[in-house]
Amino acid sequence: MENTFLKKEKNNNKIFVNIVFLFLGFLIFYSYNYYVEKKVLDEDLEKKTQQNTKEQEILKIKAENEKILENIFEKQLQIEAQSFLVYDLDLEEMIYQKNSDLKLPLASLTKVMTAIIALEEGNLDENIFVSYKHLEPLGEYGLILDESFTKKDVLEMSLISSSNDAARMLALGNQTKNSVIFSFIDKMNKKAKAIEATETFFFNESGLDVVENQRVSGSYGTAQDFLKIIKYFYNLYPLFSSEVTVYEKNIYSSFLTHPQTNTNKLLKEKDGFLFSKTGFTNLSGGNLATIYNLNGKKIITIVLGSPTKDSRFSDTEKLIEGSAKYFLQKR
Repeated sequence: MENTFLKKEKNNNKIFVNIVFLFLGFLIFYSYNYYVEKKVLDEDLEKKTQQNTKEQEILKIKAENEKILENIFEKQLQIEAQSFLVYDLDLEEMIYQKNSDLKLPLASLTKVMTAIIALEEGNLDENIFVSYKHLEPLGEYGLILDESFTKKDVLEMSLISSSNDAARMLALGNQTKNSVIFSFIDKMNKKAKAIEATETFFFNESGLDVVENQRVSGSYGTAQDFLKIIKYFYNLYPLFSSEVTVYEKNIYSSFLTHPQTNTNKLLKEKDGFLFSKTGFTNLSGGNLATIYNLNGKKIITIVLGSPTKDSRFSDTEKLIEGSAKYFLQKR
């Protein structure tokens, strides 16, 4: 009887011990899981706190930089153009813009798209003979009937001296029918849509005002759209861009020398331009688009609707000057 009692007591002790160990095991397991989960939660909270702090710091820096930009471009510099922008080509981000979505006459900035289509059609060694049809546009550029130029030379004339006759030669080639010109202009408009310059439309290949007294320009677009056009041109044709970014150059036809002077007078006064194109008509006012090497940074400046021929140059200089100040002051 005593043995039976002792056996029962031992069994009860074993059960008790097992229960204690089970409880301790559960307590350890629960404590470990709680510790791990708390550590994960604490780490997540710390990461979120750091992220929020970083985001707040970024927003603070952005706000400070915006104040710097506003102070430079709105208060210090008096830019006269109706619409303008300056863009960091290396970082592919806008530095500053004003009314860059305003649709305005492009004038001879049009010839950048004319050049794009001509370059994509190729045959740059083709000879184009000057005809009466080529000499119809406004402007005297010294071209003589029946002299011939390579297509590449015609391209250079259209961009350096902004020759309207050269733009017509690119659109028409050695043909005489107006339908050939219309087909070329159609390609220009299709290309604008293809590169998402959706607010741009061309009526002719030169940008000359179509009907001046009715205030109809040869082309319309926004600074934002032309940014896409000039980036497309420069990225595809950087070597050709540099070839036409000269102040003076002689172009040789089949029997004459044609000295070309760039319509961008800043090329004579300032180093660093990688590409530029001017535009001016009575409707457009002064337009100028440039790509400029600013202390190793490539920036794009676009000025539309500056009051005079000269103010487009001073506006562009201010954009370059303002960008230099911003890069020094920004955080």
